[in-house]
Amino acid sequence: MFKDGLNHVTKYAASSDPDAEVSWPNSTLLTGDVPAGAGALRKQAGGNLVIMGSGQLVRSLLSRGLVDGLFLMIHRPCWTLATACSGPP
Repeated sequence: MFKDGLNHVTKYAASSDPDAEVSWPNSTLLTGDVPAGAGALRKQAGGNLVIMGSGQLVRSLLSRGLVDGLFLMIHRPCWTLATACSGPP
C-alpha cells in the first residue's frame, strides 16, 4: 500500500505552530523559517524533497529559488489547487 511506503521514509512536516504534533512515523516538525530549513535539507545528500498538498509552502520555496521542478497531479474535484499554488487572483 501507498501508506506503507511513506511510513518507512523520513518525512518533514512544516507548520507555523511550533507545538504542532507530528504523529506519522519517521516525521520531524519544521517550524520557524521553514524555507531556510528546507534549503538546509536540500543541501544534504540522500534524494529529493517532495511536497504533498501545500500550495503555501510551495509558493514560499519558489520565491526563494528552492524548487528545481514541479510535477502536478490534479484530481478533477480539486480545482482549488490552482488557487492554492498561484495564490489569490
